[in-house]
Amino acid sequence: MLEEIVQSCCTGFGDCVVGYVSAYLLKKQLERLYLKKELKLTIAWDYVKCPYINPEHISNIYYKRHKTSLIKCLYYGNDGTLAFAQYYKSHKMLYDLNHKKYLKIMINQYIGKCLIDETTTREDVKNLTYEAYKYFWNNVIVHHLIPQIPRTYDPIMTIYVRIGDQYLCEKNPNIQPPLENCFQYLKNIHHLPYVSLIGDANNQIMCDVYQKMYGTANTIIPILGPISHSCGHISIEQWNKIFADLYQILHSKSVVILSNWSNFVRIVLFLKQIPDQTIYFLKNNTLELIEDTSVLFAKHYQF
Repeated sequence: MLEEIVQSCCTGFGDCVVGYVSAYLLKKQLERLYLKKELKLTIAWDYVKCPYINPEHISNIYYKRHKTSLIKCLYYGNDGTLAFAQYYKSHKMLYDLNHKKYLKIMINQYIGKCLIDETTTREDVKNLTYEAYKYFWNNVIVHHLIPQIPRTYDPIMTIYVRIGDQYLCEKNPNIQPPLENCFQYLKNIHHLPYVSLIGDANNQIMCDVYQKMYGTANTIIPILGPISHSCGHISIEQWNKIFADLYQILHSKSVVILSNWSNFVRIVLFLKQIPDQTIYFLKNNTLELIEDTSVLFAKHYQF
């Protein structure tokens, strides 16, 4: 009988976390509907070697083929949720539950839509998704090992923009919007006294563009540290910068997300306290004030 789910992923940190959340949802569904016992959930991320994952959550098992079932649900042009939907509640899944010891699921997408049926409501999936993100952040990450810069976050508006994500997703060299195109959406919102700019562009360049467009009345907080895509063999300094960005997104009084192409912000976005903290999200070329963060679970599926 199945004892462990191993979530595998070979993309970036944000995508891998979304995959972990999906594996968590699957684990809870299998426990509740089929197995009536707790399953172990571990991580086997091929290219993301995050140094702040609790070792207890990292898979170190040698998988014998006759004891392991493998399901691939990665997003490579065809929606990986389709592969999961074909597996979920299938004869193969039922066979695996009774004859396999390990289920290795390669996934970097959010599968919430696939779980909604006569046994599971939208509200069930919504609440379980919040639980999964909270569990990952509070239990899988070892926070006391991460260097943190003491800072008062309350008056800060953090603006997050990634100009390279759309290019990466569509493999189109003509898609590389200038920062001015992204920052234009900020004109209709209230700017807090302190502003911080986070993204995949040089921080000084982002600061210069922001001040050119909106003046110098706001104090811009410089963000130091190397920019990195959270995949592959990156340095500890790059990982520290990644988590510094995540802490700031989590704790800022206001956060403005100017990119719908990145799962990075979703690592902490659903831990924010609405309405004490505000979230603006760019969708269909409109910057919206978000009142229910479940609408932001993933671009592959909107409730």
